[in-house]
Amino acid sequence: MKILVFGATGPTGQQIVSQGLELGYKMTAFVRNSEKLAIRHPNLTIITGNVVDPKKVQDAVKGHDVIMSALGNGRSLKGDVFSIGSMNIVNAMEESLCKRIIIMSAFGVGNSINEVPILLKIIYKTLLKKTFVDKAIGERYLKQSNLDWTLVHPVILANGPKTTNYKTGKCIDIGEIPKISRADVADFMLKLVDDQTSLRRTHVISY
Repeated sequence: MKILVFGATGPTGQQIVSQGLELGYKMTAFVRNSEKLAIRHPNLTIITGNVVDPKKVQDAVKGHDVIMSALGNGRSLKGDVFSIGSMNIVNAMEESLCKRIIIMSAFGVGNSINEVPILLKIIYKTLLKKTFVDKAIGERYLKQSNLDWTLVHPVILANGPKTTNYKTGKCIDIGEIPKISRADVADFMLKLVDDQTSLRRTHVISY
């Protein structure tokens, strides 16, 4: 199994890469700056490029069985990396033999905003409005594709160990200040690789 990870230098992306290697997968990390990825392993290939470059993405997708994305805008509140990157990935996959894609977005994107606790909803609709609009654009493009996609909606991301003690589903009880470790998000995303029941579905993940 060959898995290509976009957003591989981010905190969640690095968890996906390292845990995937532990599971015995052949991992490929697509990164803008290889120096930001400290992981080195015989089964790890590093591709340098920018996800907003369609040709780079198209070349990277070739030869892989599964695509995973942990793309984000970093500390920027106005970026469009998620939407443009997702579009480029979807377009590249539709021209390839690879059809399985698992994308981390965010709880509160699209209709899921109706399930967000009131205090978080205010933040998402004000301070993080452009970030969530960007993610919604990318999600809509993905859902219109013919790919075998799964969207993962983590609640507030936190640093912490992999516990495997989390809840997932379309609609789950998350509490008022829900959190989930990036390590557990990575664990869940990797468990979805062979999960046929998750195709064309969105899963919330929280403690």
